[in-house]
Amino acid sequence: MDTPTPNFKDKRHVGFAGLGAMGFGMASNLLRAGISVKGFDVNPEALQKFEAIGGQTSSSMRDASQNQSKFFVMVATPKQVDSIMFGSDGLSVCLPRSAILCLFSTLPPNYVVELKKRLDLKGREDIRLVDCPVSGGVVGATSGLLSVIMAGDPTAIIEIHPELEAISAPGRLFSTGPLGSASVMKMLNQHLAGIHIVAAAETFAFAKTLGLSSRNTYQILMESEGASWIMGDRGVSMLNADWNAKSSVTIFTKDLGIVNDTADSLSLPCPIASVALQSFTERVALGHGSDDDSSVICNYEHITGLKVAEFDGNGTVLSPRQSPLHQGDPVILIAGKEWAEQLSQAFSGQSLQVIRQSDADIFLILDDIPEKTIVGVMETKVEEFSSKYPSLSFFDFQVTRSHDYQSLQVPNTIEFRSP
Repeated sequence: MDTPTPNFKDKRHVGFAGLGAMGFGMASNLLRAGISVKGFDVNPEALQKFEAIGGQTSSSMRDASQNQSKFFVMVATPKQVDSIMFGSDGLSVCLPRSAILCLFSTLPPNYVVELKKRLDLKGREDIRLVDCPVSGGVVGATSGLLSVIMAGDPTAIIEIHPELEAISAPGRLFSTGPLGSASVMKMLNQHLAGIHIVAAAETFAFAKTLGLSSRNTYQILMESEGASWIMGDRGVSMLNADWNAKSSVTIFTKDLGIVNDTADSLSLPCPIASVALQSFTERVALGHGSDDDSSVICNYEHITGLKVAEFDGNGTVLSPRQSPLHQGDPVILIAGKEWAEQLSQAFSGQSLQVIRQSDADIFLILDDIPEKTIVGVMETKVEEFSSKYPSLSFFDFQVTRSHDYQSLQVPNTIEFRSP
């Protein structure tokens, strides 16, 4: 079989397949790290969007993989991976010899192991496969603060370390061992996460039925031993009835499906995971698969006839966690256009200044801000600003969004400026 001869003149370039909600954010952070990225996606709009921020694009896998010593894949399903790998112009044919193939997707562990065997049978033993699922959702992908779980060829993992650092939070690169073990670990994470979301929804609905305030329940539980990160994060969406997808319902029908299928293959009972899967499947059956996964609480609202959401005038929930901000502090938020528009609606009638990430004079604006001003950062890494402006107090709005609403509800010293 003829395999392309490698011509790796510059190892600071990579191929990337899958520019969806998460893939786009990850590829964008690779660009920010100074890595040239040639992206592929079946959606022409995704390609146009990636070109607009400086990425290279390709309409074929053959072109996207040409001379790429490193190729990254972030698609949703094994079927999509197969289409990328085994078509007439697939990666099994077109990847240069000894290239690294890194799978970011959440896939069944057995699929990853079998994929390596299939490549070997096709005479592509030279392809160095890295099992590398990520956790953190669209928010983590956009902000470059994902958790990354790595397994497979140790040398290949070392070689892609710069790329993995560009998309991950500090200290969030984890190694698990042989190929497939990273996918096992990601499956376990999704097992717990899916159960926690449904358990939180059930708890809030139960509290409402018993006559308690949803908001008060959230505040007290988040200071109690029953709290979890998932409850803190998704609870904000549940109490605001905000179903704009940060992680869609269909993600968990897929991932909990992997959990249940794997358990069945081992004859291992996982009844709680099975019930959680049914809850997400119900949302999909009702036509809400693209909603945020926190919308699973609507299943319970339909049964009880009681709405869990409680608004306090601006649609945000008070967080019980200690915030880095203080009441009355000036707050500025650096954000992209779409986020800014959403925030202007969420904080209608309040004073919050939003600076567009793309503003040419963004650094001039920051130069003129008084010392100790609090600045929220979105769609980029906090470190990029805090190192340049040590006198300002930066925080990551997206990652801490369930913890910082309390102070963002009350700033009154800076006029809101729509981008």
